[in-house]
Amino acid sequence: TELKRNEVLLLKHEPVAGLVVRCQPLLLDRGKGHALLRAAEEHVALGVLLLDGLPGPLTDRQRRLLELHLQGSRRLSAMIANLLDLARLEAGVMKYDIRAHDLAALARAAAGELEVWAHERGVRFELDLPEKPLTIECDADRIVQVLVNLLDNAVKFSPRGQVVSLAVHQLPAAPARTPRS
Repeated sequence: TELKRNEVLLLKHEPVAGLVVRCQPLLLDRGKGHALLRAAEEHVALGVLLLDGLPGPLTDRQRRLLELHLQGSRRLSAMIANLLDLARLEAGVMKYDIRAHDLAALARAAAGELEVWAHERGVRFELDLPEKPLTIECDADRIVQVLVNLLDNAVKFSPRGQVVSLAVHQLPAAPARTPRS
């Protein structure tokens, strides 16, 4: 069948897509896929509690190790969430929550997620955001996800001491080739 042929092509040419195709039944099983994500998120929550000093004071070295652990846990959680999303896209069951959101606030949130990691890599963010809200109709989680991925790549491939800029501006008119809804 054509679906099977597409799966074979994905498996052959795209390692990540192939992984999603092979794991799709697991990822789309609401209980199992979400249990995997929940476990990763609980790992993040535990790291936050430990960093807050719940069990007692931390030495500088313990704090540093916990911060690194927390960053890795957050990245793992994001990767699992991305795999779940990719499985939903591949299966045609992705749902979007389209509402009015301030694009500048979403950009700020995305940069905030990576601020500590960028600082550790010697890279800093420069945000050029409007003072007044710039409201757009979108799925906020998806926009933040895209911005985090772009900023993550920018930090990853920027040399120490560089600035990564993120600007949000309203254009006077939509570009000529903008799709209409």
